[in-house]
Amino acid sequence: MSKCPFATILQNENWLRFWAMLGIRNEYQKNLSTWTVASENFRFLTRSTNYLPKGKILDEFSQIFGKVEFAERAFLKFSRCAQFAF
Repeated sequence: MSKCPFATILQNENWLRFWAMLGIRNEYQKNLSTWTVASENFRFLTRSTNYLPKGKILDEFSQIFGKVEFAERAFLKFSRCAQFAF
């Protein structure tokens, strides 16, 4: 899988194709067509990864730990990436 922005959130083959057209590929995909890169990345994303929605993560971890919080905002507040905070 190449380093395609937001692929884990969007999980859409057209999105992956767009980035493949821009040349976003891993070292093994350099000589492959845009369509092949997008198809391989989509197949990997949908069959070999498991990105749970926040609600599911909260449900699962709350059963074990009680109180669970996402700390992205706190992290960004004190990081060099603060300019990208949402």
